[in-house]
Amino acid sequence: MRKFSVFLISIFFCIVGISNAYAKDTCDYKAKNALNKIAGNVQANYEIITNAEGKQQIAINVYNIPSDDIYVDVKADGYPSGTNEIISTMIYYNQTDNGSYRFLVNDLNHIVKYTFRVRSFSCETYVRVFSIVKPMKNSFHSLDVCKYQEVLDYYYCKEWLTQEIMYEPKVVIEKIINARIANTTTTTTRCYSCEMNDLEAEKKAKFE
Repeated sequence: MRKFSVFLISIFFCIVGISNAYAKDTCDYKAKNALNKIAGNVQANYEIITNAEGKQQIAINVYNIPSDDIYVDVKADGYPSGTNEIISTMIYYNQTDNGSYRFLVNDLNHIVKYTFRVRSFSCETYVRVFSIVKPMKNSFHSLDVCKYQEVLDYYYCKEWLTQEIMYEPKVVIEKIINARIANTTTTTTRCYSCEMNDLEAEKKAKFE
């Protein structure tokens, strides 16, 4: 019985060895070069969308997965523990819509790095690796202090951020005010939301 077990184990390792040798043989320099060209077309990006309920989400899109031989290993780094978001997944060609794949993210409060490793069943190692950064929504963007012309493009007033704000809220607001003062070129500054409110009031008055 022991000899039989040893015999089976020997067969198993022979099969594994043959499989590994085959994988290496089919992934020579020429094959790797061809795979690199194919994998170079695989791309990913993010898109801010609004669903049917009016709620903002972030769509992670992966494009140009070319065939059954290529798949993408996705890892997310930056979510807190216990998150309901996808932190690790594999994307295979049979899951795609003609080579394209999308998954939705509900988390708007964290900056997350997504790493994409393009792999091939013909090779043991990944063919290509690249990453994108999912932004977080900036809570300062909706404040009145960010509605003035001079700070619409100021980093702390942008709607979406890809770097964490390291200051206390009062410090950030102070920086925004100082940036507005520094960028003011006339004695009056424009508040677009204020102007829109005045315009609406003027229109309403005409019809009363």
